Amino acid sequence: TRSLKSSTKNNVLECRVCQDVFGLVGDKVPRLLYCGHTVCHACLLRLPLRDDTIQCPFDRQPTPVGNSGVWGLKKNFALLELLERLQDSQEREAVIVLLSTDMLHKERQLGIRCDENDAHTAVLYCTVCASHLCEVCSESSHATRTLAKHRRVPLSEKPRERPRCPAHPAHPAEFVCLQDECQTSSSTIMCFICKD
Repeated sequence: TRSLKSSTKNNVLECRVCQDVFGLVGDKVPRLLYCGHTVCHACLLRLPLRDDTIQCPFDRQPTPVGNSGVWGLKKNFALLELLERLQDSQEREAVIVLLSTDMLHKERQLGIRCDENDAHTAVLYCTVCASHLCEVCSESSHATRTLAKHRRVPLSEKPRERPRCPAHPAHPAEFVCLQDECQTSSSTIMCFICKD
């Protein structure tokens, strides 16, 4: 979250009480007071509670808190959405920044075609889509908010593929037969269908 702070000029993403950047979860979640000011959860916990109300540290306006205390105050969802969008865009940028020129050259040397465009050479692997992508197609095919959350790694860091069942290639091999008669044959691995 520190990177968000350094990239924000007017510090709208930080609590004006403690100067820490708001968080999507935990004690730095932004909560709304009745007056409209936003304070992080941790700072609200430190404010004195008088007659089931807390006073805004900026304009002293009272905000009633019920039996659930500070936890019952509404989260500032507009600010949370902004934080989430910034985090998503920074994660997308980080994928490309991580790929230095030398690394890109090394990944291209593998000679794997991009699954989106055969004319391109892949340098990334999406672990969720299980697809090989070049930098351009990675950005365009993962531009939506949901797909931007997919984990993309350099091809050289691609997870090993699980072996497939020889009898049912559509299924991964999940079991190994330990019977003596299976050890002499070439197919000791099997899927859940073959297991029984």
